[in-house]
Amino acid sequence: MKRLLYLLPMAFAVLVLACAKESGDDAPEEPTGPGTGPSTPVVHPTWQASAWDVGYQKSGKMVVLGGLTKSGGPFSKPTRVYRLVGVDSIDAAFDTTTLAKVFVSGVLPSELTVQTDDKILLDGEFTVDGKKTELIRLLPDGKLDMDFINNVRLLFTSTVKDYQLTPAGQIYVLGQRDYEFKRLNPDGTEDKSFVYRERAGSWSPSSVSLLPDGKLLFVQNETVTRINSDGSRDATFKYNYKRQAAANTTDYTTLAFAFVQKDGKFILTGKYARFTDNADATKVYDYLNVARFNADGTFDPTFQKSSSTDGTAAVYLMSDDTFWRKEAKVMYTNNWQEVVRQHDKDGKVLGEYTVKGLVDKVIGVKNGKVLIAGNFFDDYDSFELLFDKYAADVTPLKEVTLK
Repeated sequence: MKRLLYLLPMAFAVLVLACAKESGDDAPEEPTGPGTGPSTPVVHPTWQASAWDVGYQKSGKMVVLGGLTKSGGPFSKPTRVYRLVGVDSIDAAFDTTTLAKVFVSGVLPSELTVQTDDKILLDGEFTVDGKKTELIRLLPDGKLDMDFINNVRLLFTSTVKDYQLTPAGQIYVLGQRDYEFKRLNPDGTEDKSFVYRERAGSWSPSSVSLLPDGKLLFVQNETVTRINSDGSRDATFKYNYKRQAAANTTDYTTLAFAFVQKDGKFILTGKYARFTDNADATKVYDYLNVARFNADGTFDPTFQKSSSTDGTAAVYLMSDDTFWRKEAKVMYTNNWQEVVRQHDKDGKVLGEYTVKGLVDKVIGVKNGKVLIAGNFFDDYDSFELLFDKYAADVTPLKEVTLK
């Protein structure tokens, strides 16, 4: 799903916050509770890079979408994909030049997904062999997967708004242009057994999410629909709400992402302050930017209300349905600092952490540490920060000044 990119002339980094971890292999791990450890920052100054999104290959190595330089300096574009060895070394066996060769101008890549076969999907506007394409795939070593690119390049006439992989390796792709919503086979050819049939109303796509039963949640600016595996609309889905701005305001409102929990309930993010039931105007739900709906599409008022001031930030959903999210922005000494919160599955805040700079989003969990991509104001590339155990109510992380 899409990320909000902050393109500002400051140093970018990956921030790592420690938390408890589960045992397991080298795949991304997921914490089950508060972290422990000394409040000691560790700086790794041997490389300078920016990070917008990450994924993990089966080896456990991290693949990063961002910028990369050996000489230092600020970054403003995610025009590289690189792979790390440990926390501070670039993997020389991975081709870091590919993306810079095929991205010329236009829509920046903003989403990276590592497939189960270690190949890497990227959206954006690219030029390969003189021809435009909106979706590319890299081989595990970073080189172009030309078979995939040649199959997919003629299927879309607009930029990709969102895409979603299935466990079987199929790819649902949502295009920006009217009704470009397709399912691809693993090799990039179109699966023509999926036909999106809805043609009523305006086309304002935001995102697509996979449900446990193989159906899809399709979020548009105005509404949410459930789509069957053949592309038809599921008429049993009961979502029928009008989202609104705060009272006495004319703020712009929109729906953004749906994050699906194990029981089929979904957390819906966006920019809004209220939902009103279109079938019963007396049913009004005042929720700010984050709300939850039942699996059948009805509103779930048991979800805890959020004080989130960010309607664009995505949710990082854990295997136990708890989640992390960037949620607030405040000024300090003429610069920004942002708040990242950990929630239980029903929205209650478990922990709150203040980060100096602009956070893009929580991008993953690895070895018991929460990774946060963003634009940080201190002059560093990446650091590990271990924090003291926090209470269930909320103990803010103390501000740390790096050496």
